[in-house]
Amino acid sequence: MWTYVSLGNALYGLKDVAKARAVFEQALKIDPTNYEAKLMLEKLAK
Repeated sequence: MWTYVSLGNALYGLKDVAKARAVFEQALKIDPTNYEAKLMLEKLAK
């Protein structure tokens, strides 16, 4: 699971928000309790 969150963070760092959001959403499909993925999606929503 950490691989999706790490990839999402890397994409976010590269300012590729659309791909980062998709990766964090995929992480939540796999593990709906993933706190970091939820947190980053909330951050992207702002």
